[in-house]
Amino acid sequence: MKKITSLLAIGFASLGIQSASAALISLYEFNNSTTDSVRGGAGAASVYGTTTYTAGVSGNAFRFDGSTYLTAPLAGAGLSAYTISAWLKFNTQTNWATILKNWGSTAPGAFHFGLNDNDFKISNYLGTTMGSPGVLSGTLTTGAWYNAAVTFGPSNTQKLYINGVQVDSGAASGTILNNYGTMSMGAKLNNAQDGVGGPPGWLDGWLDDVTFFDEELSASAISSLYAAGLSGNGVSTLGYAGYVGSAAVPEPGQVAASLLLLGGIGGYVFLKRRKAAKTAVPVAA
Repeated sequence: MKKITSLLAIGFASLGIQSASAALISLYEFNNSTTDSVRGGAGAASVYGTTTYTAGVSGNAFRFDGSTYLTAPLAGAGLSAYTISAWLKFNTQTNWATILKNWGSTAPGAFHFGLNDNDFKISNYLGTTMGSPGVLSGTLTTGAWYNAAVTFGPSNTQKLYINGVQVDSGAASGTILNNYGTMSMGAKLNNAQDGVGGPPGWLDGWLDDVTFFDEELSASAISSLYAAGLSGNGVSTLGYAGYVGSAAVPEPGQVAASLLLLGGIGGYVFLKRRKAAKTAVPVAA
């Protein structure tokens, strides 16, 4: 039985079936495109303003000039848990600078991820039916790349990470608000989600590998996201379940070989059972 279990594990692994429980449901790599690498055209971001790309931590990054912003369908509407991770570099400090937000001018949404009001700190305000608890990082600087991530889920604790290290946390409970079906990068939207809100939350800087998970990632997973960026390989190399890029799609030859292996396993199990049936000794009544 142990041999069969081991063979099955090899077969499923060779098919590229991911063991990771977290689902990456949106990824903006910004390699000369605003297409969502996971959802494709269904999640592509619309650009309002100037489209400019520059060298990022993995391939290229999108340049936000303080008047450009992107909008996209909210990944995983009706969330009960989520993780956001992004690489960012600031050119100047701007109040409430938007990394990724699902919020309105006055009515809260699911999350408000970016710089804080009038200080140079990363913050996230989680919109829940029990209120909007926030978490806040230490002071940042211009001209340097940072990885910022926020998580929330079954732990009922919102956690904020900078460069793979947890810098703040706060208790949170209640249902995540689902007031808007749109999320934005570079600026906060208004309540109607058809333009920039107030305060606008302009971002003057760069974003790269903006990722959205429908799970609360662990500290080790956040550390892996940071390490992947440092190596220049990007998120797609980590093979999270749900990702449909090259890291998670097996080659046709690999599929054929895997199916052949699984077929051989099935035949092996059948022959073992048949042999056992033939050699079994009847039990006396």
